[in-house]
Amino acid sequence: MPDCIISGLKEYEKNLKLYKICDEKNVKLYLLPELQLTFFSSKTENFEGIPLFSILKTPAEKLYSLLMKRCLDLIFGIPIFIIFCFLLPILFVLIKIDSKGPVFFKQERIGYKGEKFFIYKFRTMKYPYNFNPPFPLPDDERITRFGRFLRNYNIDEFPQIINVLKGEMSLVGPRPISVDDKYFFDFPEFEIRNRVKPGMTGLSQIYGLTGSHKEPEERFQYDLYYIENWSIFLDISILLLTLFAIGKRKI
Repeated sequence: MPDCIISGLKEYEKNLKLYKICDEKNVKLYLLPELQLTFFSSKTENFEGIPLFSILKTPAEKLYSLLMKRCLDLIFGIPIFIIFCFLLPILFVLIKIDSKGPVFFKQERIGYKGEKFFIYKFRTMKYPYNFNPPFPLPDDERITRFGRFLRNYNIDEFPQIINVLKGEMSLVGPRPISVDDKYFFDFPEFEIRNRVKPGMTGLSQIYGLTGSHKEPEERFQYDLYYIENWSIFLDISILLLTLFAIGKRKI
């Protein structure tokens, strides 16, 4: 006989039989929580003799965390906005010279707690837009020459500093998903990501997981790790590492 037996929580009748057998053989029985439970901070509590899991707020959701993140957004965000204002006239002219169409691209995204908002970017695709497929591909012909440069160096994301100062986004967090990108909605991690504000950059971005539908499960795992292990030092580290990731985005 083994020293212990591990079983899932759902199989109640099986667990009851296992318990009786383990009790007779003096073998420990461990119950393994469902995988979804590991996405939350939790603790066990005794309720009238019944051990239950109590779901807690993750570090990124607590009030002091929200206040610290907002302070960080303003401390770094205001200087970034000033730089954005200086660069705007130059980029405005270059975008206009490169191709016809508006300078800014606006798209509805899903944000904090499922609230919808409009995200801003510098336009990088030919106008009028063709959203088939709804995500960019390597060597995508829809991307303009100057737009490819903007995307490679993440300069197209610069206008989102407006979203950060408005409080719709944070400098660091999971990237917001488009309301039309229903491909992501079926993932169980999707709703969990919305428990924090979306960010201009995030943990998955510094590992090169940006754009299209490339490895969404891995991207979401990085996002969940960030939510579960948030600290102000993690945010600062991601901001610094984002500088080294600039130029590695290829679409």
